[in-house]
Amino acid sequence: MARRRTDSSLGCVGIILRCLFYCAIIYAVNHSDAIFNLIRFNSENTKSTDNKTPIILNYYYYNQLNDSEKEVYNAIYEQAKTGGLSIKLDPGCSAYVFRVYHALVFDHPELYWLNVNSEYIMNSSELTLDIKTREFWQYDSNKNQHYHDMWDEANKIVEKASAYSSEKEKAKFVHDYLITHVTYANEELAEREKTDHSPESDYIYTAYGCLVNGRCVCAGYAKAYALIMNQLGINCAYVWGEAGDKNNRGLHAWNCIEIDGANYFVDVTWDDGWYYDKNGKRVESDDPGYDYFLIDSATISKDHTIDVKEFKDPYYEGWN
Repeated sequence: MARRRTDSSLGCVGIILRCLFYCAIIYAVNHSDAIFNLIRFNSENTKSTDNKTPIILNYYYYNQLNDSEKEVYNAIYEQAKTGGLSIKLDPGCSAYVFRVYHALVFDHPELYWLNVNSEYIMNSSELTLDIKTREFWQYDSNKNQHYHDMWDEANKIVEKASAYSSEKEKAKFVHDYLITHVTYANEELAEREKTDHSPESDYIYTAYGCLVNGRCVCAGYAKAYALIMNQLGINCAYVWGEAGDKNNRGLHAWNCIEIDGANYFVDVTWDDGWYYDKNGKRVESDDPGYDYFLIDSATISKDHTIDVKEFKDPYYEGWN
């Protein structure tokens, strides 16, 4: 008899994710529209001259996997990048398949259609992983163009940031660019509270929502920042947990980044439209704030609690 297991371990982890349950496994569905064949990069750390290809120096979560887990990661990636929603694996990977899938989703914000939740059905001979997509994906009739639009916007920022010589200057430019070109998506958040909310409102949790629509929440800011900084050759990981004071805490996402060999945190969301004045009061501003730009663990821990669950904290563990 086949056994089904659903991954609910990450529930809402800072990106307010919804887990969809299906009555039957979706087998080998391909939504590629020929576009996903353009995503040509292997899962080792390599560079490419293809401007649609990420130049990732260090897949942070991939590097925490053992050899068996990396094999599964690579197999899932090859399927996911082509739009496939189901993959058959050895049943022996059931103990770690969700951890591997989480690593892939967090390493690859360019695969913005992937939902972090998944489920599998298993029998004695095989495990079938059901890859979940974000709500908008099944209604998107122009996936090819939208994927290119995201990379066009990302590459514009990369090109402009590349004009700066130091890593710190590049990190600041991208931080400031996102803040001045993106609006926090309060209206879309309110829309998602409705039972019959629009599937397009799900873009706010993605790098696409940040870079193309110019509207997102913390997950979108953090994914876009990680994508662009890694394109610039600077190690940057998407991290999550809770943020706020003791009376008002909520799920949140931000970044850990390596600048000139030292680790820092960056929270683009919390620097967008706010800063602390000399009296320690948080006030609104049209300009970028820097209270959460390149800060250490002691500082961010005052109102942020990182919780990357089954992975190491990049601030303390480094990038290898």
